[in-house]
Amino acid sequence: MRVALVETLATLPSPIGSERLRSMLQDEDKRVQAAVLTALARMKVEGAGPVLVERLTDSDYAVRAAAAAAIGTLKPEGA
Repeated sequence: MRVALVETLATLPSPIGSERLRSMLQDEDKRVQAAVLTALARMKVEGAGPVLVERLTDSDYAVRAAAAAAIGTLKPEGA
């Protein structure tokens, strides 16, 4: 259910959707966290680079994979 919310938020204008999405990175469900990282890349959210790089060391493979894919999409400086 929360993954569907992430997908919906990703369709909103960046400032509105991205703020809520960032707060969802604290969700206990790793599937939600991975979906948020994918959504941040899809929305091309400015300043997402540090968050994505940080998640490359997450304990969950799906989160790490989503972070890597998002970095590949956004190509943020310093990543």
